[in-house]
Amino acid sequence: MKKFVLMFIFLIILLAGCAPTVLKIKGENIEAEISPAKGNTIKETVTITVTKAPADTKIVSFSILPEDTEEQTMIPTNKLNVGIDDDGGDGWSYVLDTTNLENGDYLITIYTLSLIEEPSGQAPPEELPKIPSTDKAEAKIIIRNG
Repeated sequence: MKKFVLMFIFLIILLAGCAPTVLKIKGENIEAEISPAKGNTIKETVTITVTKAPADTKIVSFSILPEDTEEQTMIPTNKLNVGIDDDGGDGWSYVLDTTNLENGDYLITIYTLSLIEEPSGQAPPEELPKIPSTDKAEAKIIIRNG
């Protein structure tokens, strides 16, 4: 009986250590998850799912930048813009294949683009101009394939 209990406990510990986890990314108005992940390490194919975004989001952009790169701007001059989701009807997500990237440390950035009404005096709401608004969430990740 003791052997059975010890084997059962060992099996639980083993399975808990092998279970895929989710990396959570939080910004001011945006939250996302990368799955599967082990801590902040990802490999092969992962899904990035935005779990919180402004209600008026029109586009979500997913980009990745080697961590040792100095430039950290929204304009992806040296970022790898890995994808854009312009249909939030089925949620905001992107499937990222990391096998074409070198192993190493990266900064993953998720941007949302919304259109907000510009406050302007007495104009009725339907006549107010729309201006773009962006939010972002970032996380350091490690890619380790093979």
